[in-house]
Amino acid sequence: MVWSWSWEGFLVLWAVLLVGCFSALGHKEPRYVMPAAPPIFLLAGVGLSGLLRGRLRVVGAVVLVVAMGCAFWPDRQRFATGFVDHAVSEEMVVSEYLNANVAPGTLIYANLGYPDFAYYGNFDVEALPEGGEDLYDSLKELSEDGIFVAYKTYEPGVPPEPPIAWLDANSHFRRMKEFPNIVVYAFRK
Repeated sequence: MVWSWSWEGFLVLWAVLLVGCFSALGHKEPRYVMPAAPPIFLLAGVGLSGLLRGRLRVVGAVVLVVAMGCAFWPDRQRFATGFVDHAVSEEMVVSEYLNANVAPGTLIYANLGYPDFAYYGNFDVEALPEGGEDLYDSLKELSEDGIFVAYKTYEPGVPPEPPIAWLDANSHFRRMKEFPNIVVYAFRK
């Protein structure tokens, strides 16, 4: 198949637009950029076919093998295990608890992990700022009674906000259930 510059230009435009849109998003998850993979892989294939053409075929093959080895070597442990992780996340366990113990229509407040609670739970989830003064201002102005999901630990070495001690000391928050890394609070105005 012969590639024309207009076809390659279309692929470059497609990839740049998708990566640009992804870069503009406030909340980035790897799955959002997946639609950019097809044009990038097709462009990579065009480049690799150029390496394996003509008199430089042996040099191109060596470069390709070395590059692939360098790319896959750090992930060799991951390839030694199964590709599907069958472990149940703590967010899923918390969502199952909420589904079983909280009235439908209850508003869930979360400043971390809210996409998981929205996906696994049957509730409306209001995303709050992740931290700083904006978070505490939002906590003072919550619109209605509901459930607040707080993390004891979220990222290693980074204490999540608000601290559990702050929530325990606040009369508007009452502990409902504690999990290994998450505490569920009932919020009353």
